[in-house]
Amino acid sequence: MIILFALFIWGCYFFHVQRFSWGIFNIRNNYYATIEHLPFWLYIAEYLVFVFFAVSILLLVLTILYKRNKRIGAALEYKYDERFATLLGKYLYVDLEHISDEQRQEILTLKNELRNIYAKRIFINTLRRIRTQTVGAVRERTQVIYDYFQFDLFIRTYLFSPHLSKKIFALKVIADFQVKGYDNYIVKLTKLNNDILHSEALVTLLKLDKFYSLMLLDYSKMKLTVWDINIIIKTIQEMDSVNINYAKLVKSEKDEVVVLGLMMARLSQRVELKVDVRQLIGNKDDLINEEAFFAYISFVETELDYDFLIQNFNLATEKAKISILKIMEQHPNRLTAIDFLEQTVENNSFILRLEAVQVLFELDINTVMRLKNSEDKMINDICHQVLDLNL
Repeated sequence: MIILFALFIWGCYFFHVQRFSWGIFNIRNNYYATIEHLPFWLYIAEYLVFVFFAVSILLLVLTILYKRNKRIGAALEYKYDERFATLLGKYLYVDLEHISDEQRQEILTLKNELRNIYAKRIFINTLRRIRTQTVGAVRERTQVIYDYFQFDLFIRTYLFSPHLSKKIFALKVIADFQVKGYDNYIVKLTKLNNDILHSEALVTLLKLDKFYSLMLLDYSKMKLTVWDINIIIKTIQEMDSVNINYAKLVKSEKDEVVVLGLMMARLSQRVELKVDVRQLIGNKDDLINEEAFFAYISFVETELDYDFLIQNFNLATEKAKISILKIMEQHPNRLTAIDFLEQTVENNSFILRLEAVQVLFELDINTVMRLKNSEDKMINDICHQVLDLNL
């Protein structure tokens, strides 16, 4: 902003002089005769009009150049992408140490092409795409090809670049091709106040297994957010195989690691952790408490499990209470479930009453018919609403 203001003042000065020198150049102001006798305010107006037209022309030229460069870049990317995909398809099944003279010449030509940074990035990205979409021997060959062309210096340059897009690209390559030697720097990236970079660095460390199946999270100083936890879970689900000690995560001293353990235990249906999860019901941390309820609800098997949830209903968060009400339809003891739902209708918020009446409608419509005559106007209205929607 200061630079723009300085340029504006500089232009304003030179606009009102007859001629000025710039180095070896002696420039004449062709507008001088027009503005020489103008009052100050009209001179400023004239100058602003001049600036407006000059900026408009500049923006038009820059827009045309940008679109032209974008079209050329897209065409060049398509050309490289097609060529590299064809070549990689050919050499994925070839031993690069034992190739014919013709193949050696083709690879030499490719190496010369890859001196171009733009071509190198497209080649690596094409190789990455093949790697992430294949398994077995073909996937292993992509690693051989990556190592053969020795891209480490290029990736290092990108990783330490000040540009976000280059850092993200480098992190993806490091994660997919298991590039070693950058662990400490990547850990530093997780501490930056940049959500995109933080998340990508975290995913990279997970794929490199630098948390040793998540256990180092317990000792790490890294503060995990709910967003981080969701990213970790998504990454773990996408990975081929990870040996995770769910019990240790659930018993961690770090609250966010406990939340992660509970969520992963629920998604993986680790029913053997039911006792550990049960002990976290009513935890002072609301998120741990809520996730413990969600996990236990997903583990429900026996009548005792349903009764435990009923007994601890008041300790649950609003979302967990709704989940408890929804599973009451499967309670082995129908009368216990109906009694609990009826009590919920009489003593809770509108949302919980509505959910309880909807479940009651499925279990015992007669109870709903009776409740619709309640002296409590809210209960009366809810019952009529549910009956009107379902009958």
